[in-house]
Amino acid sequence: MSRNYLQLTINRLFLFVLFVWFPFQTLSAQTKYDFPETKPGQYIYYLDKRGDQKRLTGILKFFDGTLICRTINLKDKSQTTITFQIEEKENNLELKPLKLISGNFEKDIQYVFVDLQNIATQEFKHKSSFTEGKDRFEDPWPEFGYTLEHTFWREIPFFHLYSTRKTDSETPNYEIAVMGRMVSGNDTSFFQFDFPLIVENQNAKFTVPSKTEQVFVSQGYSLILDENWKPHLADAKNKLYHDTFWLEVNSKRDAQIGIEIVENKKLPKEAKIKSSLDFAQKIANSTPMLLAISLYFNPINDKETTVSYIVFDLESKLPTIMIHRIKEIEPGKYHVINFSAFLETYSSNEDYFNQMLSKIK
Repeated sequence: MSRNYLQLTINRLFLFVLFVWFPFQTLSAQTKYDFPETKPGQYIYYLDKRGDQKRLTGILKFFDGTLICRTINLKDKSQTTITFQIEEKENNLELKPLKLISGNFEKDIQYVFVDLQNIATQEFKHKSSFTEGKDRFEDPWPEFGYTLEHTFWREIPFFHLYSTRKTDSETPNYEIAVMGRMVSGNDTSFFQFDFPLIVENQNAKFTVPSKTEQVFVSQGYSLILDENWKPHLADAKNKLYHDTFWLEVNSKRDAQIGIEIVENKKLPKEAKIKSSLDFAQKIANSTPMLLAISLYFNPINDKETTVSYIVFDLESKLPTIMIHRIKEIEPGKYHVINFSAFLETYSSNEDYFNQMLSKIK
């Protein structure tokens, strides 16, 4: 995946043939391989750090099944968006560009498609060997004198690619940046996304003052919180469906914690939960604007799982850490402890928050 090989005539010819042989089609064109494990509305962005022209490359599975690729050149901010199709052919996945929505195919997308074609080939080749963790496979390029190492993780939508690096380097030059999910066809987050991913929230850097502890009871759990925390009791009229507690030191809500009960019998068929780990995965896969490298699953046992990750607001780009502790208390019934805080607030008071969470019984 060096920039050098992208200049080769054979690659240009490959993409030229694709474009001539498979002419642009309409947005409603159906794919023959539509990533069955990826839900409609899900998208990802990769950060390409090779050479001088760093870029973000995003893939979206729209609600009608259309696959969309969007790339942003981080140097000149030029953007190109195109629909594409994937076919499973002769034990491989073959990418075919369909309709250019905006931008310049020759300048941007043709190089991106060479990358994606190689990723698709590697994923298809190794998918049967994937485990539950991160799997690494080498991809030799002897004609250019190097070998790539691709890291795949099932939790990443589409091609499951987590990162790529040269084996003689410790730093990935192509890696997952963001996972997200549009809430509806009117959601434009995928098309508005830009760099940088997050910005530092200076106002959230402070030390929580020491205050007297108090005990609150919610959903049968005891929460030992100090007087910096204020209760907000369930109130359906104001769309508060379970008790929450807010840390109010530097703002109205610096952090929040709450406990909810989720039962399969109250969920639609497609949302039924199989296990605490499955629940954690469903939470991650339905979260908008998730910083992918922060995603961490911790299966404590077959009944309890913790998942944590960082989300950010599209406009402000301020990061928030989310932690969910999920426990199956009986078949089909789950207790969920939900915690969130500004990332800088959490980082400045990590021991304080971890002790507080450990005391919830």
